[in-house]
Amino acid sequence: MTPREARLNHLANFLVGGTGVLWIWMRYFMDPLDEFAVINHPLEPSIAALHLITAPLLVFAVGLIWRIHAWEKYRSKSPIRRRTGILLYTLFIPLVASGYFLQIVEEEVSRSLWLATHLITGGAWILVYVGHQLLRKS
Repeated sequence: MTPREARLNHLANFLVGGTGVLWIWMRYFMDPLDEFAVINHPLEPSIAALHLITAPLLVFAVGLIWRIHAWEKYRSKSPIRRRTGILLYTLFIPLVASGYFLQIVEEEVSRSLWLATHLITGGAWILVYVGHQLLRKS
């Protein structure tokens, strides 16, 4: 993997993960300024839009990394960071699927299920991604 490809991957993860964490914080942990407000923070719609706009960049970056890095490491049976790498790709499918279905599902029960799936896999993705990077330094 070239340094440029690694930077693209890190940038995509930072943008999508960062906007996701900010959006969760604004949506669930802030009190609205006005008791009749639909949003909890004036920047909430912008952060949500940034999250949705940058998500395809992450999908592209993960696909690129799969082609030039992950598949080769998997085939070589290299033990270095193998578990976290496999876990990242295992998390990626439900993460992307739940993000997609959140955009199209209207029924409340289904929406709650996809939201829970997205929040759990998104949180796990961030933690495992950071761990995967830190293992490289050891």
